[in-house]
Amino acid sequence: MIRYIIISGKPRAGKTTFGDKVVEELQNNNRVACQTSSINRVKDFAYDLGWDGMKTPEARKFLSDLKQICVNSPWGNLTMQYIVREAKAIESSIPLYADPNFPLYMLIQSREPAEIQEYVQTLGATAVFVRGGHREENVNSNESDRNVANFSYHYYIDNTGDLANLDIEVSKFVKWLLDNE
Repeated sequence: MIRYIIISGKPRAGKTTFGDKVVEELQNNNRVACQTSSINRVKDFAYDLGWDGMKTPEARKFLSDLKQICVNSPWGNLTMQYIVREAKAIESSIPLYADPNFPLYMLIQSREPAEIQEYVQTLGATAVFVRGGHREENVNSNESDRNVANFSYHYYIDNTGDLANLDIEVSKFVKWLLDNE
């Protein structure tokens, strides 16, 4: 079984750091966990099309627009389909020593409220919002960044302090996850 966790937040809020720490803490609790992003496959396309990897406002808009094309394709949400295939491939290769009674935790970074809602409705995902305080950036050049806070998330993480404070937030969140297995 796969448990999907959506991690969202403004640019530089600490989503990746939070996700890395959650994966590590879950693994310390004998769970299998990994992290990916709904934009990864889109970035691959963008590189193929000539994107240089820089996150300028123009590039952020391009990536956001390209992702929306993938999400709203005639064949359904292609980014979600890719993530589900990736999760199932990981699940099928979980080592035999892993306890089959526990889920695979698939952490997915995504910023678009409509896509997050689709993950919640279709896959039963839990949506988490990371607040980064003074580190986060208010980017308004594209729909993805502009609307990231416009969702009613299941869980909110306060990443406004130092790494020790984030560790406390991670421990509370992982305990919550394990209590709700």
